[in-house]
Amino acid sequence: MAERILGVFETSADALRAVRGLVGAGIPRDGVIIGSTEPILDPEFLAPEDRKTRMSLWAIAGAILGCAIGYSLTATAAQLMGLAPGGQPIVSLWAFAIVIFELTALGAIGGTVITFFRETGLPQRRSAILDAQVARTFADAGFIVGAAVDRSEQVVVVDRVLREVGAKDVKYQR
Repeated sequence: MAERILGVFETSADALRAVRGLVGAGIPRDGVIIGSTEPILDPEFLAPEDRKTRMSLWAIAGAILGCAIGYSLTATAAQLMGLAPGGQPIVSLWAFAIVIFELTALGAIGGTVITFFRETGLPQRRSAILDAQVARTFADAGFIVGAAVDRSEQVVVVDRVLREVGAKDVKYQR
């Protein structure tokens, strides 16, 4: 069973040194755990799987689908109603523009939201990284760096690296 060793740091520079130290000590980058109470845009803090998203592609696809549904809904409803057109076309884009526009926007929003949930992995529940005591210390300090390891020699290496780079506190979790 993997054990988590988490170091609490007060500055982002210390946390960055910890990340570099862990990777330099042979811990795979995807095994390094990083937490921050403030956003850090340094590329070394970003997870390796961070990549460009396909959200815009799915938003456009959703908009096209919404537009097609909006047009077909209004055109079909107008034709099925049996209205007397009075010399005008039954299907008129100007008359249906609001419905088509709104369903286009709804499709774009739906595509964006669905893509957001798929790419973030929500709503699956993951086990909490922090217990209550570490969470309080983390809230005060601001940065947590650690690793999930399963071999005892890795536990010793992670602990040593975290303490060498200046961890305020080191916690173990199973």
